[in-house]
Amino acid sequence: MQLLIKKCLCHLLLAMFVSLRASVCFADEIPLTAEENIELDCFRRVASLLPFEQQLPDTLKQALLKEGFSLITDEQDNFGVRTLEFKKNAEHLGAIKFGLHVYQEEIEAYFAHFATPDSEDFLKKKEAIWQAHGGVKPRNQFASLISKNRLHEEIEDVEQLMQLMPFEKQDPSALKQNLMQLGYQANRDETDPFGLNKTTLIKENHYKTMTLDLASFNGSLTSYKVNIESKPMASSRLEPHRYDDIPLDSVILSVWQKNKGKESWSNRGVFVEDEFEEVLQNYYQVAIAGKDELAAVNVPKDLLDDYARLVSDVLEYSAKGKDDVFDNLGYLASESEMAVLSALDNLLKNDRIDLIENVLNGFNPMARVCAIAKLERLGLADSLINKSKIANIFAQNAPVNFCGTQLTSTEYYGLVKGDQIDLAARCPRH
Repeated sequence: MQLLIKKCLCHLLLAMFVSLRASVCFADEIPLTAEENIELDCFRRVASLLPFEQQLPDTLKQALLKEGFSLITDEQDNFGVRTLEFKKNAEHLGAIKFGLHVYQEEIEAYFAHFATPDSEDFLKKKEAIWQAHGGVKPRNQFASLISKNRLHEEIEDVEQLMQLMPFEKQDPSALKQNLMQLGYQANRDETDPFGLNKTTLIKENHYKTMTLDLASFNGSLTSYKVNIESKPMASSRLEPHRYDDIPLDSVILSVWQKNKGKESWSNRGVFVEDEFEEVLQNYYQVAIAGKDELAAVNVPKDLLDDYARLVSDVLEYSAKGKDDVFDNLGYLASESEMAVLSALDNLLKNDRIDLIENVLNGFNPMARVCAIAKLERLGLADSLINKSKIANIFAQNAPVNFCGTQLTSTEYYGLVKGDQIDLAARCPRH
């Protein structure tokens, strides 16, 4: 009898617990209005079209228009990728935005952005519906996916590049030709008066940019840089393309690491560089031997790189192209100018005024003007020899590339003279 009573009490307590739990759940559950249910039903119908990448673009477009979405973007880029963006404002759902990237009538990638101004609970309902229909997990109210076919092509690009490694084992001219056969285009190919060649090759599509900077001397590489990074999914967001919830940059980096590429200094894509000291030293010896009006000088090993950057018009400085980067204060500044000023400061710290004076006869127009400003600050610009050199520089008035803008030497001098030489000049805002 006692055992029977105990069993009854257990069942009674369990029933009370279930009833209490259910009452709490129902108390927390806020009933939806008719308007909210209509909006959620619309969202369910859109989510039922997933996976978007398996839909025909026009079929998906018509379905979204039928649900009351407006087509706000329909444009094609230089790579043949068509971007369609749709938006719908709903009172309770908030703004919902979908974007499709279409190439040759195939949806290669999509994104979905949905925000709820009224209720965090309502946002969770949307995300639950989205994932229940196979949608990728949203991050910060943003979901994106790149198709398997497109991902395969992105991986193949990286693997093809790595098949050419190690770069330093190849003849630089042959390496350039092999890269161009893979679709790379040279947007810089310059050789300085001492024989150093710098070439920049770029392969770009809608999803990523691959950039190689090659420097060579006497048929051997002195250095190379590789930069592979993805582009954001949409211009209005900095969200990355993703596959299986993994950013495309991370996929690219894993392929690089799998193929035993040199360690990247960033985990957001591939950023690697390497120098070959023996070849560089051969180049430095030619640079310090002088040429034309540039006198031969003795330069200690720890200043060779600084001096070469100041007298070469290719090693650091380029006569064309944008070189603007964010400095440590968050301002846009000229990368070449920052390197030039740093090199001049290093010569000054080592009491090598003679090298700064020799820069006036060098081939780097930016460095020549900055050297004038430095010598003026030191009160050393008025010697007969320096005055003659400076007058000749302003008479020639060679163009200076500053942040992608062509200035005359006189115009550029106006930016760096006086106290301004202590700071890299800010790039002009366009």
